[in-house]
Amino acid sequence: MSYEVDMRYEIEKKRKQALFDARVRETTEVFVSRYWKILEDIENSDLSEYVSSEFSSLSTKVKEIESYLNSDPATARSLSQNISDRVFSLPKVARAARNAAEQGRREAERQRIEAEKKLREELEKTWQTSLLSWVDPLARQLAFPELSTLRKQLFDEGAKVTQVVLIKELLKVQKLAEKKTQIFRTEQAQLASASVQQEKLQELKIQIATTDADPERLEKLSIALEKSNSLNLEEIKQQINNISEELDEAVVDESCRKEVVKAIYQSLQKSGFTVDKPRRDKENDEVVIKAARPAGSQARFKVRLDGGMEYKFDRYKGSTCKEDINKVLPSLQSVYGIQLSDERVIWKNPDDQDMDAKPQPTMSKGSCNG
Repeated sequence: MSYEVDMRYEIEKKRKQALFDARVRETTEVFVSRYWKILEDIENSDLSEYVSSEFSSLSTKVKEIESYLNSDPATARSLSQNISDRVFSLPKVARAARNAAEQGRREAERQRIEAEKKLREELEKTWQTSLLSWVDPLARQLAFPELSTLRKQLFDEGAKVTQVVLIKELLKVQKLAEKKTQIFRTEQAQLASASVQQEKLQELKIQIATTDADPERLEKLSIALEKSNSLNLEEIKQQINNISEELDEAVVDESCRKEVVKAIYQSLQKSGFTVDKPRRDKENDEVVIKAARPAGSQARFKVRLDGGMEYKFDRYKGSTCKEDINKVLPSLQSVYGIQLSDERVIWKNPDDQDMDAKPQPTMSKGSCNG
């Protein structure tokens, strides 16, 4: 007797969600660790004062992401994606700000020493006090050319310069410098962001190359990744997010199939079969599990990535074929939580005689749904 059945399997909804949450949580935790490392490095390097507002904002955001990791990984990942560019860009922006500040600080010190020889003590004190009152140190340093010109103009006039005039002129320069500072930070953020996107593209390329999932699916992601270089910055950001999400889905789908293959393997073993090592048919993207009994009866399962499954029990005599089926399949559901549905019998041989009868194989679409 032979008996061949095609049916569907389905991972439990909670199990699939758990797999998805675990994957998202794992990848997001990696980014959270990197965020904290970057923020700690900035603080330890005395760079935080140059990006104090952004530093404080991002620290709060990272804490918020951590609060969602266990309860809502998807929300944690979304929040992470929203701040990723800002965090990775921050060290470069901070260093650029510090470099500009240090360069301006050195030049300002040189000018201050020269001015002390020419200017009256009261006006010099007013000048220094006014500059130190500026909240943004970067604005003060970027204003160096204007401050240098103003200093020369006012102090060359000697006694004609009053504290009121000095303060008024410094306020004009300060307003102009604040506008320049905003433009400078925007330009540095854009440059840093472009660099970060390229780094992310390289990281994704490595992930795709080392991921065990559907080869055809991974090939499509690789092609999409290669095309990203022709996109603008915002499009690249979106493309990176899309590819990351699709890669996560590919990993989860493969994990579902692995659990099903493992369950079939163990169920056959527990039912008394000698089971060959599962083999992956790359051409059809199927995992094939073959098993046999000493008497010659055989069982073969084919598990597809789309959730479809085909099995065949043959080379049996009498009712033992049905008995083996009733041992193997129920345990898939009761012991391993694999839900089987849409069963369709392709062929069976009930006469108990023709041990060599071969059914025609068929495939059907299925799903690995929760």
